[in-house]
Amino acid sequence: MWNWNVKDSSITGLRDYWPTDDRVDVASIDVWEKSTPSQADYDAMRQVAAGRPIALGEVGAVPAPELLDAQPDWSYFMLWAEYLDQNDLAEVQRTYWDDQVLVLDEMRG
Repeated sequence: MWNWNVKDSSITGLRDYWPTDDRVDVASIDVWEKSTPSQADYDAMRQVAAGRPIALGEVGAVPAPELLDAQPDWSYFMLWAEYLDQNDLAEVQRTYWDDQVLVLDEMRG
């Protein structure tokens, strides 16, 4: 599986970074500097991925359930460990306990 990843600072030129061989399985974006993805980030990733799964490669804040509701195509998110203490524990728990977030003990196999 190949995960193509880009930083959000180049969101307007995503296609410029897309590989020419088109062997991408997942397209992800890093938004750790601004914490969460904007609607423009989401729309651009959906467009460049062309039906492939999209993901949040690096986030600064755990995405709230409301954000995941508004941007339902994110397949996963990854929070850097050193950013965990910058997130409110209640908000982290609210996201991880939300029905739309699959955690390890809920995975098959």
